[in-house]
Order: sequence, then C-alpha cells, then structure tokens
Amino acid sequence: MKKLAVLLMSIGLFVSSCSSNDNNDNDNGGGKQDVSIIGKWELTKRGNILNGTELLLPITPEGGCSNDQIDFLENGNYKEIQYEYVNSKCKEYNNDGTWSKSNNILKNKDVLNNEFIYEILRLDETTLRLKITNGNDNTIYALTEYTRK
Repeated sequence: MKKLAVLLMSIGLFVSSCSSNDNNDNDNGGGKQDVSIIGKWELTKRGNILNGTELLLPITPEGGCSNDQIDFLENGNYKEIQYEYVNSKCKEYNNDGTWSKSNNILKNKDVLNNEFIYEILRLDETTLRLKITNGNDNTIYALTEYTRK
C-alpha cells in the first residue's frame, strides 16, 4: 500500500511539458475564473474516482515528515520536494522539471524526460485537484489534491 501511495504521490507531483510557449495559466479548465497555478503547493489529499464519485483522504506523513510540495515557476519550470520516512528519519528527495497548462490539461516532464498528463478538476486560490487516468479505457483514476502554501 505504501508503494502505491508513493507512486501516486510521485505521479501527482511530476508535472511538465517540453514547451513552455503553450502555457495558458489564466484558464482553470473551464475558463470560469482567472486563477494562476503558479506558486507553491502542498500535497494534502490522495484518492480516486469510484462510480463517478471522488474519494479523497487526507495525507498523514509518517514520522513527522512534511507533506510533499511542488512549486510551479513562471518560467515553465517546477521544483518538487518529496519526503519519505526511512530508518527513523525523514529523507528528502528533490525533483525538477518543466510544466505547461492549456485549459484544464496540465503536462509535466521530469528530469528523466518522463511526461505526465493530468486533468485539472479544480483550480482556485487555495486548491489544485488533479486527475490521472490509467490505461486506455479511462476507467481507473487517481486523484491528488494540493493546497496553496
């Protein structure tokens, strides 16, 4: 279960794209609000969608570690910090990459050139909720929710 949680967390944090010229940071997926994704976000919930219902649970880090964080920078880069409790200590991992946003689609590319694509379900001044679709049949979803720091 821990490996799945770490995988979902990792996937939820890696966000980028090759090109920063298609950044459209003023559209939150419906064009209803003019909210920017730029800034620091803390991973606070994780879950999935079951029969059309979003199920999100708060993240409680082990051993007093901090929640993972991602900082979307104006230049199309991101900086990510992940934490893992190992051998009675919190271990910090840093990841960097690039990101782009167009309408309600967020694309991340990490330093290893892995690309991840997310649907933005919610973006407002305090909350960023992302949906990750697994497989070609679009039936298995993972959700991550971040709170602006």
